[in-house]
This record gives sequence, C-alpha cells and structure tokens, in this order.
Amino acid sequence: MNNNGATAIPSLIASDPDGTIASYTIESLPPAYQGVLLLGGIPVTAGQVLTPAEISLLQFDPNPAFTGNAIFEYSATDNSGFTSNSALYTIPVNNLPPTAIPVVAPVMPNSNGPTAIPSLVGSDADGTVVSYTISSLPLPGQAFCY
Repeated sequence: MNNNGATAIPSLIASDPDGTIASYTIESLPPAYQGVLLLGGIPVTAGQVLTPAEISLLQFDPNPAFTGNAIFEYSATDNSGFTSNSALYTIPVNNLPPTAIPVVAPVMPNSNGPTAIPSLVGSDADGTVVSYTISSLPLPGQAFCY
C-alpha cells in the first residue's frame, strides 16, 4: 500500500470448524501517526464489533509522512459465542518513487544564441516533486548549459 489516501484492505480471516464466524472485534488500532483504519470511510474504534459483511468495507488511510508496517489486532467470535485468540493484521505502507516525464524541446536554429528550454517535468502519485537531478549533459560542442 502507498500513502496516497484510503485504500481497501484484504478481508480479515478466521475459521471455525464446527460453526460460522458471527463477528469480528477490532482489539487494537495502529497509532494515529501511522494512519487511520476506516469502515466505509468512518474511523474504526478499538473494541468495535464488525459483521462478516462489514469487513469487506475496511480501508486504511496512511499518514502521508508514514512508511513502515501499520499493525492492528482483531479477534473473531463464532455463532456459539466463543471468541478466538487475537490475530495481528499487518499493513505495509511504502512511498512510491516519483516519475520523470520525458520532455522534447522544439527545434532551434544553431544561430539562436541562449534560448530557454521547456521546464523539467515529473510526477509523484503520493507526494510532491521537490527537486530534479540532471544526470547527463549534451556532448561538448552540441550545446551550452547556462
């Protein structure tokens, strides 16, 4: 998962060999600095009980400054009222790298003298491009960079 807004997470998993799972309880939440666990866009609270149908609506909205593993804990309750052990749910959050976008300058006669070239362009799906690095220059005699 990247830190670009709320994203659906895979469903919680539990099984009961002699019955069915009736509900899930969110036992603990990731710290707020990591992000927010959401149910249909509304923040989940520790101790909140969810139906099996509701778990497909869970989302995680990572804090834009956070990268790492966000972890919460949950348990399941079966149709007889028995509760499982707690399980950890780990959500890896990463920062996607920016993308440089190729730019082609218009044709210029070699007698133009110093001429502005188009701006450098980049995009960052989960942030802002803050700088550019020029990794190669024209060969000597082809152009002069000012």
